[in-house]
Amino acid sequence: MFKTIQTRWSTFWNSLQSREKLIIVVGAALVFLVALWLLFNSLINQRSDLVNSRDNILGQIESFEDRADMLARLRSSCADSLILEGSAEDILYLMARRQQVVINNIQNGRSNSFVLQASANNGDAVLRYVHQLSCQGFSLGSLELKTNDSGISEGSTMSNSAGYSAILEVSRDS
Repeated sequence: MFKTIQTRWSTFWNSLQSREKLIIVVGAALVFLVALWLLFNSLINQRSDLVNSRDNILGQIESFEDRADMLARLRSSCADSLILEGSAEDILYLMARRQQVVINNIQNGRSNSFVLQASANNGDAVLRYVHQLSCQGFSLGSLELKTNDSGISEGSTMSNSAGYSAILEVSRDS
């Protein structure tokens, strides 16, 4: 079988003129080069994405290491906290004011859960806010904390120019 394919190919190739052979060889070389370029281009893009992701994760680790001492202090400070009376929404707003966090939007979720969009001048205020909520009996479902690109302008209010924005999902059993 291989012999017949080789014979057919040889016959076909010999029947071509020299310019046709040249076009086929150049075309095959171009197809090969394009395939190599596509392969290496995707590998290079994937590598650069991984490097960027690595840098991002290392930055997050460094940020968590910077906050480690504050988080250690938060661990045992709930013992003497007084559980506040009132609606869950009132407590969310009260704790936000105490921690200098601005609640931009609050939505009621399913069964005593809330989704909050908040902003603060620094990430520590958001972490203290989450801690105070846990001292009040709230459970944190999720937290997304981002730095705002615009930064903080001199003498501005916290509403839209705050350094950090957060999306929290909290729930309360009582």
